[in-house]
Amino acid sequence: MSDPETDPMADYERLRGDAGTVFSLPLDRKVAVAVAGLATAASFGPVITAQSAEVRALENGPGAALNIVGGVSILLGVVLMFIGGTALVAQRYYVGQAVAEEERLKWFLRIEDLWMWVLTLGTIITVLCMSLMLPAALSLGSPEAVSDAGFGIYSEFDPLPFVIGAWLVSAIAGGALTIVGGGWLWVRYSLRRG
Repeated sequence: MSDPETDPMADYERLRGDAGTVFSLPLDRKVAVAVAGLATAASFGPVITAQSAEVRALENGPGAALNIVGGVSILLGVVLMFIGGTALVAQRYYVGQAVAEEERLKWFLRIEDLWMWVLTLGTIITVLCMSLMLPAALSLGSPEAVSDAGFGIYSEFDPLPFVIGAWLVSAIAGGALTIVGGGWLWVRYSLRRG
């Protein structure tokens, strides 16, 4: 365990209340939100595959690659969560390197709020898209019902020159999860040793 007297994170978290931050969660919990959001996005491929026959029928044919508008939205959410999560992990590292000046710590807290807005937007996009798809995957509804309701998440997305398949989105989310989660564990480990 780190000593609260010499732990720079203790000073940083103590200053959080005085600095008037928008998001009052400790920095480590914010990174945990990024990790949980990326893990949710990584489940996109399996969720869609559970209803792959119905989705392929909506995409007009057995050769469809699960090219789903919702996948593009989730991919946007993954990118935002990755940017926010990576920035928060980097911030955890720099603050943990014994930043002592109070003004510098307050600056880090303001920047942390900026990264948290990016992370929050990505998380909201991902959770909304996944919440539309989970009922179909759990047979509480069907892709047809979701599509008929006008959400259009199972229709093709033509403007892109390449296919955004559900498994591609899951693989990108899994890679982002590995980088953010692994980086977070490495930072915590290296700061504890130092």
